[in-house]
Amino acid sequence: MVSQALKFISTAIRAGPYKDLFSSRDTISGLIQGVVVPNVALREHELEAFEDAPLEFIRGDMLITEIATPRQAAGDVIKALVSSGFEADTTAVVNEWIVRGLEAYGKSKASEDGWKNKDSAIYLFESLATLGGTTSQGVTSTNPLVNVVQWFADNIFQDLQSSDVHAVLQVDSIRYIYTFRNQVCI
Repeated sequence: MVSQALKFISTAIRAGPYKDLFSSRDTISGLIQGVVVPNVALREHELEAFEDAPLEFIRGDMLITEIATPRQAAGDVIKALVSSGFEADTTAVVNEWIVRGLEAYGKSKASEDGWKNKDSAIYLFESLATLGGTTSQGVTSTNPLVNVVQWFADNIFQDLQSSDVHAVLQVDSIRYIYTFRNQVCI
């Protein structure tokens, strides 16, 4: 139900007659804060699925299907805003949430659930940065207002090297490289 509602919002953003409803920064901010951010966080059943069958979880997380999870549908709302000409305001608003997530992670890294803040920040960034691509080729077009390579160096690379990072963050790092394989050269 949540996924369908988010898909409807994405369609309305992309549709000509309704596009202007989403043009104000206040509307974008309210949409990101009230709808997108709460749905980007991993749900308990998704975490349980990861713990029970990590490979199946990863496959499902990376697939683009007609039946999207709330997380995937929330990411699509960001992509719709960016691709509909609202990239400057959307980038500014989503970046604020990304910074909040990374700061919260920095403060609570040692806690049991601290990693969830960074997981959400990574997913928000991936959604913000992706303009176009295919499953076979990865992202072929990125948001020009973000630097995918620098963000990798600043926020992702250390998780690949660390043995003290939560497994979900390591999966996020691998997904990031897979998603942006045309931009990030390792």
